[in-house]
Amino acid sequence: MSMILIVSAMLAWRQSRYPKINQIHSDGETWTLVTRYQQTKTGKLLPSTWTSRWLTLLHFRLQNGRFLAVPVWRDSVSDEEYRQLRVILRWQIKF
Repeated sequence: MSMILIVSAMLAWRQSRYPKINQIHSDGETWTLVTRYQQTKTGKLLPSTWTSRWLTLLHFRLQNGRFLAVPVWRDSVSDEEYRQLRVILRWQIKF
């Protein structure tokens, strides 16, 4: 399992050095992702989402049926935002 997470993180990092997603919003069930070009994508969070102290891999099934993995490194957001994200994930997904 850890090898899959490492490979997923490495592939996401290699695809682009710039973040593809600038903002993430949740209304409880549907998640809205805003790209760096202000395009909006909506989807559902999958149970395969994984979180740790330093990295969170968000797995989404978008409305068009495509899969999207979004890595969130702890140092890419403030400590409070990272804590809030982990709390939301703990309530929505059973790890």
